[in-house]
Amino acid sequence: MAADLRVGGDGRRLARLKLAAGLLGVGLDLLVQRDARRRTRLMMAITAAAVSLSVAFGGLALAAIDARRLAQRQAAESEDLVAFMLGDLRGKLEPVGRLDVLDGVGRKVLDHYARIDDDRLADPALAQQAKALTLLGSIRVKRADLPGAEQAFASAAATSARLVARAPQDGTRLFDHAQNVYWLAFVQWKLDHVAAAERGFAEYARLADMLVQIDPKRADWRLEPAYARSNLGTLLLEQGRYADALAAFEVARSGFKSASQKAPGDSDRLADLVDAQNWVADAQFLLGNLREAYVERATASTILHTQFASDSANRPLEEKVFIADIALARRALDLGKLDESAAVLGQARTGLAKLVAFDSGNAVWLGDTALADLDAVDLALAKGDLPAARAAHAAARQRIARLRLTGGTTWRWKPLIEGRWRRQEIELSQRSGDPDSALRAAASLLAEVTAHPLRKQPGQVAMLVGFARLARGEADLAVAALAPLEAVLPPEGRDTLARAWLKRGDAEHAQKTVRSLYASGYRRPDFLAFWKKSVLNDS
Repeated sequence: MAADLRVGGDGRRLARLKLAAGLLGVGLDLLVQRDARRRTRLMMAITAAAVSLSVAFGGLALAAIDARRLAQRQAAESEDLVAFMLGDLRGKLEPVGRLDVLDGVGRKVLDHYARIDDDRLADPALAQQAKALTLLGSIRVKRADLPGAEQAFASAAATSARLVARAPQDGTRLFDHAQNVYWLAFVQWKLDHVAAAERGFAEYARLADMLVQIDPKRADWRLEPAYARSNLGTLLLEQGRYADALAAFEVARSGFKSASQKAPGDSDRLADLVDAQNWVADAQFLLGNLREAYVERATASTILHTQFASDSANRPLEEKVFIADIALARRALDLGKLDESAAVLGQARTGLAKLVAFDSGNAVWLGDTALADLDAVDLALAKGDLPAARAAHAAARQRIARLRLTGGTTWRWKPLIEGRWRRQEIELSQRSGDPDSALRAAASLLAEVTAHPLRKQPGQVAMLVGFARLARGEADLAVAALAPLEAVLPPEGRDTLARAWLKRGDAEHAQKTVRSLYASGYRRPDFLAFWKKSVLNDS
């Protein structure tokens, strides 16, 4: 056998083969060949297994890559769909005025993002989420769900704030965040959260100035300070600071007018100008400048009618036209232009009734229609048409009931709606020769005002209290309610104050107030009839 196990000899493998050949009586060459074939087969098996594993792992890798690509494609398609829903689809639905469909769009988008952890959302997805929350907030405003709107806008503002924190110099993100801050403050203002609203509007003004600093050449960003001044004006107006409010509105209107002149075909810029024009008119009215207020309202109405003629399918624009006409009809009535007031108000009431029939869930449209009915009551009383006044008063009552039903637990008593309706009930009872009903209505009005204390619209609230007190024969209490706020009373309130002064024997104060009203252009028929034989006999 001569097997040598040493490393320098046969080595362990060849030595084992020699031993096996001797023991088995087989030739060494045959065993060596067999061993070589066995080793070859083993290497081939190992190689085949390695190749199979490589192919398997390659297939898994390709499948993973395909799955990743599919997931990325599906995510991109999902984001494209969300962008379409919040962009093109929303743009097509808003002019139509279908709140139910818009609400569904917003909820679908939020449901989509609810399945994804916020921390995993990329910036574009986070921006879409904020837009969906903003959309829901705007819908809830129109449906009179102000607490729900506040919640949606607060979430939208928090989300957009996160985006701004990630890129503080990104003007687009800052702009979107500023809009959410504005809407949150607006809803808080509507909810009578005055301090929170004031802080919100101040923050909005700060963000607006930052936008202009980032890019002074952006025309739309240059408008933000004008919006901020307009917002400030609304707060000042409701606080009774009419002169300061007028100054703020004038600044805003100047900015909007400049922007509109630079973009004559831009309907949005024109809408901004008209809104500022209307605010200026309201401030002029409350300052007692009735003729100026009428001119401003007439100008705004003309602009809107011209715009609507070229975009007659735009429901929100149509609503603005009717609101402008209602306000114009009021100012015409103040100046004694009864025929003009009747014509303008009649068209507006008809148009608003059609809008409400189109979307009965739109609380804003329903509220506008109720206000138009109340205006119709005042107009009918001015013309001495008691049947028409009663019919309009009944229609207003039905709409107010629907408003309360729509708003549910979120509905808040409003002096310009329920309070005004109750004041008209007093006057209708008085003119119908029913003093007992008038006294009951006056007591109800006082109870409602007491049960719903408001920090806004002090002049309007005081006018209601003074009218009710005078109807009850309590002239001293009427003067006590009205005299301290004479500077912020609307013309009707100042007329009531003058009558209260006269009733308690203070003719001097009464004459001074009446002559001031007459000089401002106030010509409502009941005002002229009451004072013609005394104070105005030489006018």
